[in-house]
Order: sequence, then C-alpha cells, then structure tokens
Amino acid sequence: MPPPEEGKWKRVVVRCNPRSSISQSKKVGRVGVDYARVLIADFDVLRVWQHEDSLDGLADYVFWGSDAERVAQTLDAPQLSAGEFGWVDLPDAVVLERGASVEEFKQKHDSKIGTDFRPHSHHWQVMKETRTSSTESSTTELDGVKVCNFMTTWGDGCFEVHRDIGNSEELVQIRIELTAV
Repeated sequence: MPPPEEGKWKRVVVRCNPRSSISQSKKVGRVGVDYARVLIADFDVLRVWQHEDSLDGLADYVFWGSDAERVAQTLDAPQLSAGEFGWVDLPDAVVLERGASVEEFKQKHDSKIGTDFRPHSHHWQVMKETRTSSTESSTTELDGVKVCNFMTTWGDGCFEVHRDIGNSEELVQIRIELTAV
C-alpha cells in the first residue's frame, strides 16, 4: 500500500489468494522488529538463509556522517554516493582490513561517522535493493522461493499480524498493521 501522507506505512499485505474475498480476520500475534526491517518468508526456506556469511567471498564497507569526507580523504576511500564512502565488491579479508583502519581512525580522532560492514550474504542481497527502492522494499529468491524485505518506516517496534480468511476458511491474505502500537 502507498505510504500515507505523513510518510509512514499503515500496513503491509501479503496476498495469498487474491480471487477470494475476506469474510473474517483473526489476529494471530505480533512481529517484533529490530533494525526497522521485516523479512517475510516461508519458514522452511529460512534453513538456507545466510545472514552474515558472504555467499561469494566478497563484502562492502560503507561509512557516512559529518566527518566522513575527511576520513575518506585521509584513508583514500572512494565516494560511493552522496555522503557515503568506502569500498564495495572486494574480498572479505581486504574489506575487513580497510574497515579496521576506518574504525581505528574513528576512535583515535573521535570522528562522527556511522559504519557498516556488509558481507555479500542473503541479508546484503535484500538490503542492497531495499536501500535504493522508493518504497524501501525488495524481493529476492532464496532456494527457489521469493522472499520480501521492507523497512517499517516506524523504526523498531512490535506490530500486529492478522490472517484474513475467506468463506471456506482459506487464507486470503496476511496483514501486518504498522501503525504505532
């Protein structure tokens, strides 16, 4: 659904049977959100999910903030986008070494920067597109099954999950209500 005028999502709907109409709705629980993102996936496919380990041996290291340009100039880090600096698509070991030098500089000079080590994992795959999407969402395939990732626009929290059911007790959709609870 499009974001409401105040820039916050109201709900996210996963349509399972769009040809059926909803006859009842059941609250089935809550989803706890950390780091402002939700991954919607079939539970069985999560057995192959690699959250932190690189799938291709490569990684990115990104930093930003009021001192980022000075840190980048000092450590010869390229500009990646407006306000972001670092290295992308390099072997893990190289990125870790360069990232360690940024962290050391940051601490030594009390630099005002945020940093992120991003191994090319499944998490990196969904977040790469999520970060550039106008809806702050993306999908990716995991073991032949499509999974969906999105930012809540509310940040962290606990949000209600509902099963919307048709006349024959079939699942029509799953709905996550994102209004602040």
